[in-house]
Amino acid sequence: MRVGFNLTSANPSEEELTRVINDALDRGAFGVKLLGGHYPLTPEASGRLLKLCARKNVYFAVHAGSTEHGSNIEGMEEIIRVAQGAPFHLCHINAYCRGSVRPLEDEIREATRLLQEHPEIDSESYLSPINGCSGKCVDGIPESGVTRNCLISNGYEASQDGLKKAIQEGFACVNCVQGGVVVLACPEDGLCAWQAHQTDIPVSFPVNPALSRFYFATKKRPNGSFLVDSFCTDGGGIPRNVIIKNGISLVRFGALSPQEFVYKSSYSAAMHLGLPQKGHFSEGADADVTVIDPEAQEPTASFCVGNPILLNGKLLSSGGTLIAGERGRRAAEMAGLGFLLAQTESVLRNRIQKTESR
Repeated sequence: MRVGFNLTSANPSEEELTRVINDALDRGAFGVKLLGGHYPLTPEASGRLLKLCARKNVYFAVHAGSTEHGSNIEGMEEIIRVAQGAPFHLCHINAYCRGSVRPLEDEIREATRLLQEHPEIDSESYLSPINGCSGKCVDGIPESGVTRNCLISNGYEASQDGLKKAIQEGFACVNCVQGGVVVLACPEDGLCAWQAHQTDIPVSFPVNPALSRFYFATKKRPNGSFLVDSFCTDGGGIPRNVIIKNGISLVRFGALSPQEFVYKSSYSAAMHLGLPQKGHFSEGADADVTVIDPEAQEPTASFCVGNPILLNGKLLSSGGTLIAGERGRRAAEMAGLGFLLAQTESVLRNRIQKTESR
């Protein structure tokens, strides 16, 4: 959800939020994601939306941040506070622990405390040093709050000129498509692409400390379960799809067992998305298999429902499948896509059970 895109203000009414939710689900949305750190609502509206989704059994995910607090540990504290115990998916925990508000170790301790005290929250973290945000500028100012914060935290002006300088100096890396793959462009090519797209192109900043990435990848709760449920990535949309490369490094280091790597990268992620037939290699499951070369730390082959989609570094897939709730079935048919039903209701029930068992 975003002001100016499908919302009229940063403090929309429950009626407006309900209309936008219904429209999104009817058009095939998996659920609702609030990009609070990038395009914030007021804290009150964020809480209103979160609790509305919980009441309606709509999958809700949030990038923490509001008009009062940014994409940082204070934004994480705030969204949990306004949720008032309602279950939800808090995206990429490591993004709130960059040492931008408090000493990094203190932010990590606070995030740990919050997650331990709120088992109703599903979470994930990613393994890449770079983030992903928008390079678009409006009236000389970067539109995304995350982009502005990244510039400020590293001594640049939160302006179009500041972003231009960051690109020229290699701190802001423009995401460009080369040979069908999204890559981080060199400063010269990146600046040309950014200007050619009138600034409306993704950029990445190297803002994720190794400590928080390692910690949230491996930290466990007192009962032995992982503090952060799973790994996440962006499927290639942002050039940080390094779950295999960096995940295998954790295995080789001894921080994770091979079984734990599979759990966090496949099984747990599938279960938290309501896809019980995915993420495991057992009788009755979909024949989804990825073959990894442990020395190169790269995939050599991948199969989806038994069909090859990657062999020897070459993509073989075509078409696509829409993963959504039952209301998305018609949208998939109209788009000529396959359809896979996500059992989001079971995910929400599990979150509620966690809340009740506290």
